Amino acid sequence: MNEKFYQLTQEKQNIMINSGFEVFGKFGYQKASTELIAAKAGISKGLLFHYFHNKLEYFRYLYTYAENIMRENIELSGYADTHDFFESLEMITQRKCSLLKDNPYILDFLVTATCSQDESVQEVINDIKRTNAGEIIETRLNNIDFTKFKEDVNPGDVIEMLSFSLEGLLRHKLRNNETLDTDQIMKKYKIWLDLLKKSSYQ
Repeated sequence: MNEKFYQLTQEKQNIMINSGFEVFGKFGYQKASTELIAAKAGISKGLLFHYFHNKLEYFRYLYTYAENIMRENIELSGYADTHDFFESLEMITQRKCSLLKDNPYILDFLVTATCSQDESVQEVINDIKRTNAGEIIETRLNNIDFTKFKEDVNPGDVIEMLSFSLEGLLRHKLRNNETLDTDQIMKKYKIWLDLLKKSSYQ
């Protein structure tokens, strides 16, 4: 990425970021038009590629930016104030949903990106998530009382199950062109949390 992007005013940066969120979120990576993104940002396609060398680099920047915003907001969720594994997950997910509810373009972008079958997109996402994984596990789980779990239950498996369940729900809604209602999503997530808590704790 051209460092001159960071020399732009925050307002201009935000316009370029939100234009990308909107178009990628609506059309997906392959069908997203860089001409449309540039037009929505009020710049030329050439200028867009002056700041970001190609479409994939621009997408990588947007996904990294979205992940960072999510992480920063999670720190405000209060999850570190509880020692309970499931309460912590609920607080983190509730904070995510609150953020996404107020920033629908980010929600559409993240869901469409996660559900993408494009190999280059998945490579970007997996790379960023691998980079953040160690930090996330260390900072979010170091305050948890794991003695509540049954001996044969692995908390990591619980997190994986919840992640796949949530991703499956979002894929289903996207495939059926259903509205991504964060309140409904959170309601379903709480049901899963309750079921897993009852089966995982002693």
